[in-house]
Amino acid sequence: MTDPFIAALKNNDNIRVNRGAIALGRLRDKTAISPLIDALTTTHSRVINNGAGAEATTAGFANGNAFMKKGDAAELQVFHIQNQPVLDALSKLTSVNFGFDQKAWRYWYAQEKIARESAQPAVDVRSQ
Repeated sequence: MTDPFIAALKNNDNIRVNRGAIALGRLRDKTAISPLIDALTTTHSRVINNGAGAEATTAGFANGNAFMKKGDAAELQVFHIQNQPVLDALSKLTSVNFGFDQKAWRYWYAQEKIARESAQPAVDVRSQ
């Protein structure tokens, strides 16, 4: 049930990332903790077309001077975004808050995993 929302955390559209996080927080599925940690800060990119393109040339005259300008190529813009809805979902699922510090979250998650595994009752392999 949570798979589509976990997949949304990797979407290039940051609105979808945050909507997925909100849904995961409401579902309270702890299997989403690790993907949410990954989505605390996301990187998105988009291509901006700067006019007519690299092949275009513009000429102009002003104050008795002439000028020429070769067209600008498309520009790739990269954004790094801290996602507050992701942090909110993580805090709801875990009852802790390390802010956007992914390293601290990863350390905490590893410690929690060790604690859960050590709390498992031992299996007596002799009786099998």
